Amino acid sequence: MVERSPRWRRCGVWTGGTVAAIALSPNFMQDGLMLAATAAGIYRSTDGGQQWEGNQQGLSDPRIMAVAFAPVSQSAPLTAYAATADGQLFQSHDSGIAWQELSAWSGLGLINAITPSPNFATDHTLFVATAEGVFRSQDGGQSWESSTFGLLDLEILCLACAPNFAENELLWAGSALGGLYRSRNGARSWRDSGQGLPDMAFQCIAVSPHFAQDQTLYVGTESDGIYRSSDGGASWEALTSQLAGQSINCLAISHDGQTLLAGAGEGVYRSSDGGQQWALTMRGAFLALTLTIAPDGKAVAGAYQEGVFRLPADGNQWQTASTDLAAHVPPVVFYLQAKRFCLLDVEGALVYSDDAGGHWQSLTNALSEELVSAVALAVDAKEALLYAATTQALYVIQPALTSTDWRQYALPNLTAAPALLACSANAVHDQVLLLADELGNLYRSDDGGVQWQPLIAPWMDSQLLHLCFAPSDPTIYAVSAQPDAEHRYLLQLWQTTDGGNTWLGLADFYADTPTAAITLPLDPVEQPIFIGVSNRLIKIYRQPADLTWVVTQQFLADAVRITSITTTDHYRADHTLYVTTNQGVLQSSDGGAIWRAEGEGLASRTIVAFVPESVDHPAYAVELGGAIWER
Repeated sequence: MVERSPRWRRCGVWTGGTVAAIALSPNFMQDGLMLAATAAGIYRSTDGGQQWEGNQQGLSDPRIMAVAFAPVSQSAPLTAYAATADGQLFQSHDSGIAWQELSAWSGLGLINAITPSPNFATDHTLFVATAEGVFRSQDGGQSWESSTFGLLDLEILCLACAPNFAENELLWAGSALGGLYRSRNGARSWRDSGQGLPDMAFQCIAVSPHFAQDQTLYVGTESDGIYRSSDGGASWEALTSQLAGQSINCLAISHDGQTLLAGAGEGVYRSSDGGQQWALTMRGAFLALTLTIAPDGKAVAGAYQEGVFRLPADGNQWQTASTDLAAHVPPVVFYLQAKRFCLLDVEGALVYSDDAGGHWQSLTNALSEELVSAVALAVDAKEALLYAATTQALYVIQPALTSTDWRQYALPNLTAAPALLACSANAVHDQVLLLADELGNLYRSDDGGVQWQPLIAPWMDSQLLHLCFAPSDPTIYAVSAQPDAEHRYLLQLWQTTDGGNTWLGLADFYADTPTAAITLPLDPVEQPIFIGVSNRLIKIYRQPADLTWVVTQQFLADAVRITSITTTDHYRADHTLYVTTNQGVLQSSDGGAIWRAEGEGLASRTIVAFVPESVDHPAYAVELGGAIWER
């Protein structure tokens, strides 16, 4: 075997992904610093958004929904806040590098938007929008109070403070059920904001930087364009323009108050006359979820699935700025041998690469832009077949071929969207597939998806996390998750030896989240099953003497979170295990008793899949977000 360097090298990256929010440093003209919120963690740029570096240091949940800098006057370091998809709130005191959870927020709910007071350096006040109303902190997030008096709809989507908040304590809140509310006392009480607004969701608010003089602000609605007020929100007028009838996801206003940007369903529009006339910007046909304009007039947009775009101050054409930003969340990774990968992200985008991620081909485009719900891969020595389930059909393709000629089959009569797809170890030949929908209903096909038969599953009313076939016999395993009264999850391991007609429960265990990793090493004697839950590695196997099932478990370091488990093809002989974690790849050569880092350079990265080294290819690691590393 060729001697290889122990250090990992990034060899490819699936760029783009969804950017939910972007925050500019209050000292942007000096430091060029901005943060991007993605489901793959915080991305950080120090050159105005041209280059990005992923960062998850201290983030136990990388799914970031909102991010904001505290507007303070000192140069550095800066304070920033980030909210996650599981309801956590984090704070950074070093300009977004390291993060610490604010435990005072625990249990208060999911945050839709974070809005620090413009006078934060003095008043330390922070507002957040949630489905349970507005919450306020007056000590930088160390304690919180509900601020909902007067709100008739508690599901708040957006918040904005007046620039002169220190003098008037004025702020606005937009709700999901048709209310725009105004507070004149720092959120202690609210009332409807003015006349002339439609009864629909308000998704974004932009306040003139010269509000103290012109009293102007704008709101974007769910399906009726933009409304403007010139009297501080007492009365409103619809801006009749190309945006009438459109959903407005985000708004931004320039620091001189002359330019407005609006992210709509058709793309990003621009106005230079206070919103009277709008024009679609060039190359702006992406779906913008967040927009911001820097003091120098340059604009930055965060897009759905497409990363970050930049707009020059004197230009009208957006430029891709995410060549090194990989914010996809690929929970499903397939390695097809010879540098070939297929990746599926949680938003349904499916891509293929034959050069270890150097270039990517969208397979979703071949499905008339249908989003993929579940994927299974069947591989033998000569052929690879990719099965992809959408809400409409099952598709089959050979991804190694240049043709995108998919075979299409009807799905069974599902009661919910497809969630999991699995194929037998010999599916290229026997064509056995299992399909589960989001409600846990299970179906089997013996002819590659042409016909389906329903199966009776024992985990109804549970979320199905895994379906997997044993590598050397017809046994099939499933892992289900069901919440309990204590906000934990009961995970159950099931086994069937008759193709899914009857199931046996093998083990029950509890977890804080409905996630688990599983692998089935090739060992026909012990028939081992490894399950990773948080930092716990569980082994379930048969004792050769009496064939009874035995369960053992070992724990990694407290801060480690297991994302996948892999073994070599020779597990029965070498007992080698690999786990991918939020701290890189770990390896054990004694079945899990002692662990060491596999290679150098990934210890600060969340890895979601690992391909062990072989005689004809190096080791590969796939990072959360979509980067591929080789060693």
